[in-house]
Amino acid sequence: MTETEFCKVEQQDRVLLVTMKRPDVMNVVHAPMHHEMSRIWDDFAADSDLWVAVLTGAGERVFSAGNDLKYTAQGGKMKPPTTGFAGMISRFDLEKPVIAAVNGVAMGGRVRNRACL
Repeated sequence: MTETEFCKVEQQDRVLLVTMKRPDVMNVVHAPMHHEMSRIWDDFAADSDLWVAVLTGAGERVFSAGNDLKYTAQGGKMKPPTTGFAGMISRFDLEKPVIAAVNGVAMGGRVRNRACL
């Protein structure tokens, strides 16, 4: 499995559990996390022993507040991976289900006419 900094990744039987772990900033997704999540979904897609993934957010208040606007405003490069926001929005090769276990506030917007976190 991919080495991670911004997500906790666990396998339970045939289920991949992915937890966004930036609760101090409401699990907002910045460029490094976009790319990390893209690699996580790449690995998930390639692993025939995994049948389903569950995505959730760390903390008790929020699932995700969406895009990290502070990161972008402070000059952070915001080039998402080719697979799109959170490594998923422009991914058309993932044939396994990914379930969002929304455990709090979920904020979002639109990216190039596609709904996102």
